[in-house]
Amino acid sequence: MHKEIIATIDIGSSKIIAAAGEKDEKGVIRILALETEPIKTSVRRGRIYNVGEVSQKITSLLTRLNRDLKEEIVKIYVGVGGQSLMTETHSVVEETEGAIVDEQLLQSLREKCENYQPDFSEVLDIVSPEYFINGETEEKPIGVSCEKIEAQFKLILGNPAIKRNIDLCISNNDVEIVGYFIAPIATASAILTDLEKKLGCALIEFGAGVTYLSIYKNNLLKHLVTIPLGANTITKDISSLNIVDEEAENLKIKYGCALVNGKKEDNYPEKIIANDKEIDTNELNDIIEARVNEIVENIKNQLEISGFSDALGNGIIITGGGAALKNLAESIEEKIKQKVRIASVKDELVDADSSKYIQFPGIEETIGLLSLGTENCVKVVERPIVPPSAQTEITNLFGEVIPDAERTRGTRKPPVKKENKERENLFTKLARGAVKVSGNLFDSADSTGEDDDENPN
Repeated sequence: MHKEIIATIDIGSSKIIAAAGEKDEKGVIRILALETEPIKTSVRRGRIYNVGEVSQKITSLLTRLNRDLKEEIVKIYVGVGGQSLMTETHSVVEETEGAIVDEQLLQSLREKCENYQPDFSEVLDIVSPEYFINGETEEKPIGVSCEKIEAQFKLILGNPAIKRNIDLCISNNDVEIVGYFIAPIATASAILTDLEKKLGCALIEFGAGVTYLSIYKNNLLKHLVTIPLGANTITKDISSLNIVDEEAENLKIKYGCALVNGKKEDNYPEKIIANDKEIDTNELNDIIEARVNEIVENIKNQLEISGFSDALGNGIIITGGGAALKNLAESIEEKIKQKVRIASVKDELVDADSSKYIQFPGIEETIGLLSLGTENCVKVVERPIVPPSAQTEITNLFGEVIPDAERTRGTRKPPVKKENKERENLFTKLARGAVKVSGNLFDSADSTGEDDDENPN
């Protein structure tokens, strides 16, 4: 059987990651190939701006993946994100008159939800249904008799241009999009444990263009919102020191610190040189800290809006490329008063050979996409099976078919069948009998002729 390979594309604001991998029967991922392409302005705040440029980069990535795999990718899973991503609760109520809840009833509630069309947004996904039987929460409604059932769904909304532009980029490469996954949900599937989702936690993903906040409680997504500020915003602020963006990014990575007071690194110099310009380290980090404070304040405000700021039993988990900024976890802890940990991909999700990819910045979403994918994404070449009747037959001098097992051996005398021997013996006997009979006839003829001569009359 042909092995099944899952292929994914993660389009971020600073780079595009393309990956391919396979899963064993336990869902453990083995990454077979991974390629990246940097991008600058063609994706802004998670949304594709320059379709042509992104399409060309995806073409390059798929070509390299095909080369690495020695296979042809014909389908792809894509992560969907962007500035407008958010959740909205939509409720569907049905009077049941004492009926027993079954799968058909739950499906009809979902279908009614799918018919809902919000203004100015597109429903990208419907997740985390909560059920209320006669006004009371019910985790397992099937089999329960009730007068009224209510289903509350979380709609994940986004600007219609998000998927439309992704479709344009992928379709230009003659590859079918076999599935979309919401980017923050894919990231959560790679990082969060069931216990964390049950007890309550907030996942903050610091991307280049945006910051995602996802809140989980009782294993359900309760709130998702996109904050239109990311790590690139900090880099832009640093470039105000009259240095180019590339150098500003390098300074942020090498000397940047999210929390300055009492947290200054001992090995940091007081002055640094960038683009032939002397920059004060304290001034650099004052700029960084000011922007970080703004982002954290937005996160804190959204936690309060969600109503779950005091229900996070497992605190806050941070991830994304921007989470590598020094002392960021300490800054969040100080301002939000919640315990914070830096995320890592779940150990049981990838095999030992793929562990080298775990340290790759921003890999969490890609791992999540691979874990959620289920369909083979490479072209399967069907090899024709030649029926036995169409196979070439080899015969010996007697016209007998030589068995396959005999063909690779040395020259052998063809087997003589018993029936052939019996046939040969019969012919020999008949021939001998014919000779004997013919001899007797000639003897008789000779004697008769002599009598005729002697007796002409």
